[in-house]
Amino acid sequence: EQQKGEDILSLAENLIRLQAEHGESGYRLAKELDVSQQSIANWRKGVCVPHPKMRKKIAKHYKITVDELLKEGSNYEVSVGVDCGGDRK
Repeated sequence: EQQKGEDILSLAENLIRLQAEHGESGYRLAKELDVSQQSIANWRKGVCVPHPKMRKKIAKHYKITVDELLKEGSNYEVSVGVDCGGDRK
Protein backbone atom coordinates (compact mmCIF):
# COMPACT_ATOMS: atom_id res chain seq x y z
CA GLU A 1 0.00 0.00 0.00
CA GLN A 2 2.76 2.47 0.82
CA GLN A 3 4.24 2.00 -2.67
CA LYS A 4 0.99 3.20 -4.27
CA GLY A 5 1.08 6.43 -2.29
CA GLU A 6 4.74 6.98 -3.13
CA ASP A 7 4.04 6.39 -6.83
CA ILE A 8 1.19 8.87 -6.92
CA LEU A 9 3.34 11.41 -5.09
CA SER A 10 6.20 10.90 -7.58
CA LEU A 11 3.89 11.84 -10.43
CA ALA A 12 2.51 14.79 -8.46
CA GLU A 13 5.99 16.03 -7.54
CA ASN A 14 7.23 15.64 -11.10
CA LEU A 15 4.27 17.58 -12.47
CA ILE A 16 4.83 20.39 -9.95
CA ARG A 17 8.55 20.46 -10.83
CA LEU A 18 7.90 20.46 -14.59
CA GLN A 19 5.38 23.28 -14.32
CA ALA A 20 7.83 25.33 -12.27
CA GLU A 21 10.73 24.65 -14.65
CA HIS A 22 8.60 25.75 -17.59
CA GLY A 23 7.01 28.69 -15.77
CA GLU A 24 3.61 27.23 -16.55
CA SER A 25 0.45 27.93 -14.57
CA GLY A 26 -2.23 25.34 -13.90
CA TYR A 27 -4.55 27.33 -16.14
CA ARG A 28 -2.13 27.27 -19.06
CA LEU A 29 -1.39 23.56 -18.69
CA ALA A 30 -5.10 22.76 -18.44
CA LYS A 31 -5.72 24.72 -21.62
CA GLU A 32 -2.85 22.97 -23.45
CA LEU A 33 -4.07 19.52 -22.41
CA ASP A 34 -7.78 20.33 -22.84
CA VAL A 35 -8.66 19.36 -19.26
CA SER A 36 -10.13 21.25 -16.34
CA GLN A 37 -7.98 23.19 -13.91
CA GLN A 38 -9.44 20.92 -11.23
CA SER A 39 -7.88 17.88 -12.96
CA ILE A 40 -4.47 19.58 -12.89
CA ALA A 41 -4.95 20.47 -9.22
CA ASN A 42 -5.96 16.89 -8.36
CA TRP A 43 -2.91 15.45 -10.13
CA ARG A 44 -0.62 17.93 -8.35
CA LYS A 45 -2.13 17.05 -4.96
CA GLY A 46 -1.89 13.31 -5.63
CA VAL A 47 -5.66 12.90 -5.29
CA CYS A 48 -5.71 10.85 -8.48
CA VAL A 49 -3.56 10.11 -11.50
CA PRO A 50 -4.22 11.01 -15.12
CA HIS A 51 -5.51 8.36 -17.51
CA PRO A 52 -2.70 6.54 -19.40
CA LYS A 53 -3.52 8.40 -22.64
CA MET A 54 -3.31 11.71 -20.77
CA ARG A 55 0.04 10.67 -19.26
CA LYS A 56 1.37 10.32 -22.82
CA LYS A 57 -0.01 13.75 -23.71
CA ILE A 58 1.61 15.33 -20.62
CA ALA A 59 4.95 13.68 -21.38
CA LYS A 60 4.81 14.83 -25.00
CA HIS A 61 3.94 18.37 -23.88
CA TYR A 62 7.07 18.48 -21.72
CA LYS A 63 9.20 16.57 -24.26
CA ILE A 64 9.97 13.75 -21.83
CA THR A 65 9.08 10.07 -21.67
CA VAL A 66 6.14 8.73 -19.70
CA ASP A 67 8.67 6.87 -17.53
CA GLU A 68 10.39 10.16 -16.70
CA LEU A 69 7.04 11.68 -15.80
CA LEU A 70 6.08 8.79 -13.56
CA LYS A 71 9.15 7.89 -11.60
CA GLU A 72 11.57 9.35 -9.16
CA GLY A 73 14.18 6.74 -8.42
CA SER A 74 11.72 3.83 -8.40
CA ASN A 75 9.56 2.05 -10.93
CA TYR A 76 5.98 3.19 -11.40
CA GLU A 77 3.29 0.67 -12.23
CA VAL A 78 0.81 2.42 -14.47
CA SER A 79 -2.06 0.45 -12.98
CA VAL A 80 -1.70 1.95 -9.49
CA GLY A 81 -3.51 4.93 -8.14
CA VAL A 82 -7.01 6.24 -8.49
CA ASP A 83 -7.73 7.11 -12.10
CA CYS A 84 -9.35 10.51 -12.62
CA GLY A 85 -11.56 9.11 -15.35
CA GLY A 86 -11.85 11.04 -18.59
CA ASP A 87 -10.00 14.11 -17.30
CA ARG A 88 -12.17 16.21 -19.58
CA LYS A 89 -13.52 19.65 -18.83
